[in-house]
Amino acid sequence: MSIRLLVLTLATCLAAGCYTAMPKGPLKLKPRFDRSGVYDPNVKATPIVASPDDVKIFYGTSPPGFTLKENELAVEASFSHQILGTIKVEYVEGFCFKGGGTKADVIHYMQRAAFENGGNAVIYAHSALPDVQPKQDEVCKPYDEQNFGTGWVVVLKDPALGAAPAPAAP
Repeated sequence: MSIRLLVLTLATCLAAGCYTAMPKGPLKLKPRFDRSGVYDPNVKATPIVASPDDVKIFYGTSPPGFTLKENELAVEASFSHQILGTIKVEYVEGFCFKGGGTKADVIHYMQRAAFENGGNAVIYAHSALPDVQPKQDEVCKPYDEQNFGTGWVVVLKDPALGAAPAPAAP
């Protein structure tokens, strides 16, 4: 009777697709930006810097004008910075050791997302991945349920703090 139940369970599981295939190929990540403020699905951001490479990254810190307390970010009263939202770099598929699995890769995704959403900086950036490519026998073990990196996308308004000037209008 127990063998019959085991066979029935396995057959049901295979038919339903409840098995997990091993990831293959290089690590694939994706950025997820969550805009802060009043929700409006019609808001379309425009880049304020020339390219994603112009987005400043403040790793584990921020320039003057921001206060982080109990995971709440605020702009200090004497500054005119703007908080646009949060960025998370999430796992899609693959192994770290086959490429695409370093801190620099996560930073690149943060810069691209900030650029596309009208930011010129990412502050308190963090990555769960190392600076160098993991060894072949190591598979990524991200922190926080497949979350490879986090930060806040902001607009720095003071050029003295690393804010890039807005591109010239055409």
